[in-house]
Amino acid sequence: MRYLRAVFTKDGGAIHPWGETLARDESVLRGPMYVMEMVDDEVAKMLCRVYGDVEHGFGLTRDHPLVRTATLVDAARGLLSLRVEMPTEPRQMLRFQRETDIILVMPLQFRQTDGAPVATLLGDDESFDDSLDAVPAAVDVELLETGEYEPEPDDPIASLTPTQQRVLLSAVEEGYYECPREATQDELADAVDLAPGTVGEHLRKIESRVFSHLVE
Repeated sequence: MRYLRAVFTKDGGAIHPWGETLARDESVLRGPMYVMEMVDDEVAKMLCRVYGDVEHGFGLTRDHPLVRTATLVDAARGLLSLRVEMPTEPRQMLRFQRETDIILVMPLQFRQTDGAPVATLLGDDESFDDSLDAVPAAVDVELLETGEYEPEPDDPIASLTPTQQRVLLSAVEEGYYECPREATQDELADAVDLAPGTVGEHLRKIESRVFSHLVE
């Protein structure tokens, strides 16, 4: 399998206005996006990080007109859980990625100078050609590199399966890791449409992988 790494910009910067807002503020650095999943035709749920002045970055995010909900999950690590309205261009790009064999490698990284996403895509040369042809006209693509893909499983959240990432994001959103706990495993199971025992197994694997990485 081959990879293609590229920067996607609109008007010379971020393709989402929220990303542009963070990029303009010198006290905040944009961290990786671990989860980005469309929940309907307009809104995506996200799990991401900000660095620097985390409280200020959270405030900028919470107050942005395209951010529906924002939760500061872990202030020490700048971890945010969001539901964000997606403008036309990123929405079209995510739809194309979802409907084809192209794989978007997570976490998604961002260029600090302007907030533009730096994406790694997996596929073959034909699928890369199709994906670049499908990029909206308003979005510019700067190809950085391409070659044979060798995974780097050094990020604990990125190394989770898609189902485990979905369970983790729902656990954060539902308050499972709050103190006191605001959701049970049964309630999480309803939220992700899985059996409670299956959710419990996923949570154990998630916690084992994430926590072991943190204490290495």
